[in-house]
Amino acid sequence: MTFFSGQQQDIRQHAATTHQVNIVNFSMSPTNLTIQVGDTVTWTNQDEEEHDTNNDQGRWHSPLLARGQSFSHTFPEPGVFTYFCTP
Repeated sequence: MTFFSGQQQDIRQHAATTHQVNIVNFSMSPTNLTIQVGDTVTWTNQDEEEHDTNNDQGRWHSPLLARGQSFSHTFPEPGVFTYFCTP
């Protein structure tokens, strides 16, 4: 799963958006998102098993999320961020 965070043109012209990623049947959906600097992504676990969200660059690592729990991260810089579940 990958996020593509576009370059910051003028953050005053962009109203921050929250994007949803659902964890269902041991997969994350959507698998790819294009976001802007300042946007937030919220992962929500909808599985019976606990899941987390992590990335290769060490930018975030959520605690294990039980069913119905969520974790959010706001992206302060542009880049490509791969995300996955550790367990």
